[in-house]
Amino acid sequence: MDKLWPLEFNIFVMMAVGFLIRKVKVLGEEAERVITDLVLYVVLPCNMFNSFLGGWNGMAAGDYLAVLLISIGIQLVSLVYGKFAFPKENADRRCNLSYAMICSNAGFLGNAVTEGVFGSTGLMLTSIYLIPQRIMMWSDGLAIYSGVSDKRATIKKAITHKHLSDMSGDIEVLPCRIFQEDLRIQLQYQEDT
Repeated sequence: MDKLWPLEFNIFVMMAVGFLIRKVKVLGEEAERVITDLVLYVVLPCNMFNSFLGGWNGMAAGDYLAVLLISIGIQLVSLVYGKFAFPKENADRRCNLSYAMICSNAGFLGNAVTEGVFGSTGLMLTSIYLIPQRIMMWSDGLAIYSGVSDKRATIKKAITHKHLSDMSGDIEVLPCRIFQEDLRIQLQYQEDT
Protein backbone atom coordinates (compact mmCIF):
# COMPACT_ATOMS: atom_id res chain seq x y z
CA MET A 1 0.00 0.00 0.00
CA ASP A 2 2.95 2.30 0.65
CA LYS A 3 3.90 2.05 -3.04
CA LEU A 4 0.40 2.87 -4.22
CA TRP A 5 -0.02 6.37 -2.72
CA PRO A 6 3.02 7.97 -4.40
CA LEU A 7 2.11 6.26 -7.66
CA GLU A 8 -1.49 7.50 -7.52
CA PHE A 9 -0.24 10.97 -6.62
CA ASN A 10 2.11 11.02 -9.61
CA ILE A 11 -0.67 9.89 -11.96
CA PHE A 12 -3.00 12.54 -10.51
CA VAL A 13 -0.35 15.27 -10.96
CA MET A 14 0.25 14.22 -14.58
CA MET A 15 -3.50 14.28 -15.26
CA ALA A 16 -3.80 17.72 -13.63
CA VAL A 17 -0.90 19.07 -15.71
CA GLY A 18 -2.49 17.65 -18.86
CA PHE A 19 -5.83 19.20 -17.93
CA LEU A 20 -4.21 22.61 -17.33
CA ILE A 21 -2.24 22.45 -20.57
CA ARG A 22 -5.47 21.71 -22.42
CA LYS A 23 -7.47 24.36 -20.54
CA VAL A 24 -4.90 27.13 -21.04
CA LYS A 25 -4.42 25.98 -24.66
CA VAL A 26 -0.64 25.75 -24.39
CA LEU A 27 -0.66 23.18 -27.18
CA GLY A 28 -2.65 23.45 -30.38
CA GLU A 29 -4.70 20.68 -31.95
CA GLU A 30 -1.78 19.56 -34.12
CA ALA A 31 0.49 19.21 -31.07
CA GLU A 32 -2.19 17.21 -29.24
CA ARG A 33 -2.47 14.88 -32.23
CA VAL A 34 1.33 14.45 -32.32
CA ILE A 35 1.45 13.65 -28.59
CA THR A 36 -1.39 11.14 -28.99
CA ASP A 37 0.42 9.50 -31.91
CA LEU A 38 3.65 9.46 -29.88
CA VAL A 39 1.94 7.62 -27.03
CA LEU A 40 0.09 5.17 -29.30
CA TYR A 41 2.86 4.44 -31.80
CA VAL A 42 6.04 4.76 -29.71
CA VAL A 43 5.46 4.67 -25.94
CA LEU A 44 2.81 1.92 -25.85
CA PRO A 45 4.65 -0.54 -28.17
CA CYS A 46 7.94 0.08 -26.31
CA ASN A 47 6.16 -0.47 -22.99
CA MET A 48 4.69 -3.74 -24.25
CA PHE A 49 8.03 -4.94 -25.61
CA ASN A 50 9.82 -3.99 -22.39
CA SER A 51 7.25 -5.87 -20.32
CA PHE A 52 8.10 -9.13 -22.10
CA LEU A 53 11.82 -8.70 -21.50
CA GLY A 54 11.62 -8.70 -17.71
CA GLY A 55 9.50 -10.20 -15.03
CA TRP A 56 10.59 -13.80 -15.14
CA ASN A 57 10.69 -15.09 -11.60
CA GLY A 58 10.54 -18.83 -12.11
CA MET A 59 6.85 -19.06 -12.91
CA ALA A 60 5.97 -21.95 -15.19
CA ALA A 61 4.79 -21.37 -18.74
CA GLY A 62 1.42 -22.81 -17.66
CA ASP A 63 0.94 -19.87 -15.29
CA TYR A 64 1.32 -17.42 -18.15
CA LEU A 65 -1.00 -19.51 -20.30
CA ALA A 66 -3.58 -19.52 -17.49
CA VAL A 67 -3.51 -15.70 -17.38
CA LEU A 68 -4.00 -15.60 -21.16
CA LEU A 69 -6.90 -18.07 -21.06
CA ILE A 70 -8.61 -16.18 -18.24
CA SER A 71 -8.30 -12.99 -20.26
CA ILE A 72 -9.75 -14.65 -23.37
CA GLY A 73 -12.70 -15.90 -21.30
CA ILE A 74 -13.35 -12.46 -19.84
CA GLN A 75 -13.15 -10.87 -23.31
CA LEU A 76 -15.66 -13.35 -24.73
CA VAL A 77 -18.10 -12.77 -21.86
CA SER A 78 -17.66 -9.00 -22.21
CA LEU A 79 -18.22 -9.18 -25.97
CA VAL A 80 -21.46 -11.14 -25.65
CA TYR A 81 -22.70 -9.03 -22.73
CA GLY A 82 -21.86 -5.79 -24.58
CA LYS A 83 -23.88 -6.84 -27.61
CA PHE A 84 -27.08 -7.54 -25.66
CA ALA A 85 -26.90 -5.45 -22.48
CA PHE A 86 -27.94 -2.07 -23.86
CA PRO A 87 -30.96 -2.54 -26.16
CA LYS A 88 -32.84 0.53 -24.85
CA GLU A 89 -29.96 2.97 -25.38
CA ASN A 90 -29.72 5.16 -28.48
CA ALA A 91 -27.27 4.01 -31.16
CA ASP A 92 -24.42 6.39 -30.24
CA ARG A 93 -24.56 5.58 -26.55
CA ARG A 94 -24.91 1.85 -27.28
CA CYS A 95 -21.68 1.99 -29.36
CA ASN A 96 -19.80 3.66 -26.51
CA LEU A 97 -21.14 1.27 -23.88
CA SER A 98 -20.42 -1.81 -26.02
CA TYR A 99 -16.88 -0.61 -26.66
CA ALA A 100 -16.37 0.10 -22.94
CA MET A 101 -17.38 -3.50 -22.20
CA ILE A 102 -14.56 -4.93 -24.32
CA CYS A 103 -11.90 -2.28 -23.76
CA SER A 104 -11.11 -0.70 -20.41
CA ASN A 105 -8.38 1.81 -19.59
CA ALA A 106 -6.32 -1.01 -18.08
CA GLY A 107 -4.11 -0.98 -21.16
CA PHE A 108 -2.97 2.55 -20.47
CA LEU A 109 -3.16 3.25 -16.75
CA GLY A 110 -3.03 -0.37 -15.63
CA ASN A 111 0.52 -0.95 -16.82
CA ALA A 112 1.97 1.89 -14.76
CA VAL A 113 0.03 0.95 -11.64
CA THR A 114 0.85 -2.75 -11.97
CA GLU A 115 4.56 -2.14 -12.49
CA GLY A 116 4.66 0.30 -9.58
CA VAL A 117 2.97 -2.11 -7.19
CA PHE A 118 4.04 -5.57 -8.40
CA GLY A 119 7.26 -4.86 -10.30
CA SER A 120 8.34 -6.32 -13.62
CA THR A 121 6.59 -9.67 -13.07
CA GLY A 122 3.26 -7.90 -12.53
CA LEU A 123 3.85 -5.80 -15.63
CA MET A 124 4.53 -8.87 -17.74
CA LEU A 125 1.43 -10.68 -16.45
CA THR A 126 -0.61 -7.56 -17.16
CA SER A 127 0.77 -7.39 -20.69
CA ILE A 128 -0.13 -11.03 -21.31
CA TYR A 129 -3.60 -10.37 -19.89
CA LEU A 130 -4.03 -7.40 -22.24
CA ILE A 131 -3.25 -9.31 -25.46
CA PRO A 132 -6.86 -10.43 -26.06
CA GLN A 133 -8.16 -6.99 -25.07
CA ARG A 134 -5.93 -5.27 -27.62
CA ILE A 135 -6.97 -7.73 -30.30
CA MET A 136 -10.62 -6.99 -29.50
CA MET A 137 -9.94 -3.25 -29.41
CA TRP A 138 -8.50 -3.25 -32.94
CA SER A 139 -10.98 -5.75 -34.40
CA ASP A 140 -14.44 -5.67 -32.81
CA GLY A 141 -13.80 -2.17 -31.44
CA LEU A 142 -13.19 -0.88 -34.96
CA ALA A 143 -16.31 -2.69 -36.16
CA ILE A 144 -18.44 -1.14 -33.42
CA TYR A 145 -17.53 2.42 -34.39
CA SER A 146 -17.27 1.94 -38.15
CA GLY A 147 -20.59 0.11 -38.33
CA VAL A 148 -18.99 -2.58 -40.50
CA SER A 149 -20.73 -5.90 -40.00
CA ASP A 150 -18.60 -7.73 -42.57
CA LYS A 151 -16.47 -10.03 -40.40
CA ARG A 152 -13.96 -10.67 -43.19
CA ALA A 153 -13.35 -6.93 -43.67
CA THR A 154 -13.08 -6.42 -39.91
CA ILE A 155 -10.54 -9.23 -39.53
CA LYS A 156 -8.51 -7.91 -42.49
CA LYS A 157 -8.52 -4.39 -41.02
CA ALA A 158 -7.51 -5.72 -37.60
CA ILE A 159 -4.70 -7.95 -38.88
CA THR A 160 -3.19 -5.13 -40.91
CA HIS A 161 -3.57 -2.56 -38.13
CA LYS A 162 -0.24 -1.15 -36.94
CA HIS A 163 -0.89 -1.81 -33.24
CA LEU A 164 -1.52 -5.51 -33.76
CA SER A 165 1.56 -5.90 -35.96
CA ASP A 166 3.60 -4.17 -33.22
CA MET A 167 2.10 -6.53 -30.66
CA SER A 168 3.00 -9.59 -32.75
CA GLY A 169 6.67 -8.63 -32.39
CA ASP A 170 6.21 -8.51 -28.64
CA ILE A 171 4.51 -11.89 -28.61
CA GLU A 172 7.40 -13.41 -30.59
CA VAL A 173 9.71 -12.55 -27.68
CA LEU A 174 7.51 -14.48 -25.23
CA PRO A 175 8.36 -18.09 -26.27
CA CYS A 176 12.06 -17.22 -26.29
CA ARG A 177 11.81 -15.85 -22.76
CA ILE A 178 9.79 -18.86 -21.57
CA PHE A 179 12.39 -21.26 -23.03
CA GLN A 180 15.22 -19.22 -21.50
CA GLU A 181 13.57 -19.21 -18.05
CA ASP A 182 12.71 -22.92 -18.19
CA LEU A 183 16.33 -23.67 -19.11
CA ARG A 184 17.56 -21.51 -16.21
CA ILE A 185 15.27 -23.36 -13.77
CA GLN A 186 16.49 -26.76 -15.03
CA LEU A 187 20.13 -25.73 -14.71
CA GLN A 188 19.49 -24.39 -11.21
CA TYR A 189 17.77 -27.66 -10.27
CA GLN A 190 20.74 -29.67 -11.58
CA GLU A 191 23.16 -27.56 -9.57
CA ASP A 192 21.11 -28.02 -6.40
CA THR A 193 20.99 -31.83 -6.76
